[in-house]
Amino acid sequence: ALPLTFFVFRPLPDRGYLFSKALGLLGVAFVVWLLASLRWMAFSRESISVALLLLSVASLVVLARRRREMLEFVRERWSILLIGEVVFLLAFLAFVMVRMANPDLWHPFRGGEKPMDLAYLNAVLKSSFMPPYDPWFGGGYLNYYYWGQFIVATLIRATGIDPGVAYNLAVPMFFALTVGGSYAIVYNLAEGTRRSLTSRGPPSDAAFGGRSGVEGSDTSSDGLTGVPPDYRELRSGGGRMSWSPVIAGVGGAIFVSVLGNLDGAIQVGQGLWRTVAQSLPFGEFDFWRSTRMM
Repeated sequence: ALPLTFFVFRPLPDRGYLFSKALGLLGVAFVVWLLASLRWMAFSRESISVALLLLSVASLVVLARRRREMLEFVRERWSILLIGEVVFLLAFLAFVMVRMANPDLWHPFRGGEKPMDLAYLNAVLKSSFMPPYDPWFGGGYLNYYYWGQFIVATLIRATGIDPGVAYNLAVPMFFALTVGGSYAIVYNLAEGTRRSLTSRGPPSDAAFGGRSGVEGSDTSSDGLTGVPPDYRELRSGGGRMSWSPVIAGVGGAIFVSVLGNLDGAIQVGQGLWRTVAQSLPFGEFDFWRSTRMM
């Protein structure tokens, strides 16, 4: 889906690179779901192959027409693409570790709604056409939003991974997609603003109180007289200012996916206090409690 993403999000500074991961999943899964819902093809590896073929053809058409533009962009901005990929992979691996610490899918307290969630996932997997059968009511159809389970079921059908293992990989995948998407949005907003400021040209003296020799400014060979050094770094695209959109993107991803609920940090602090100050066991981490904090 990457060529399609480059085309659809071409106004963005990073061409929506990280969005390609979600777009590829959504595009393939939607075609497969549509074929199964219209009963044109059963939910199977064959229908997934058809969806992959359609998406590939669309991407190849775009690639054939914009190959030079895409290759030039990759040569010039490969470092930004690499940073986005690292952000996605670190988020995925971090949540894999969370699932490794508590991989149960059945526990009535630690598992939360996972027993129901896994039942719906298996129902989608075992259904040839949509909507899937109801795992709780014999002879009925699932009267519930199951699109998320269908995306995961599509990956399971394509790869043959055991559903119990796939579930513990799917949860980190959605976390990483959330981190990657929020990073990309904030990065593009920040980088777009930076470029907009650069394209306007040097600020006038009026912007600095009508003085050409404001404190912290200097005169240089580039013709920017009385302009703070930060602006020249901004115009050249180099220096520390070029990292600010990346930092903003990482901060945005953390605020969206980690800091929205501080109960986890509170529990860790309480556990450390029990261990260090009271010489007691750390205690168990209660995932379920944090979901009721809001």
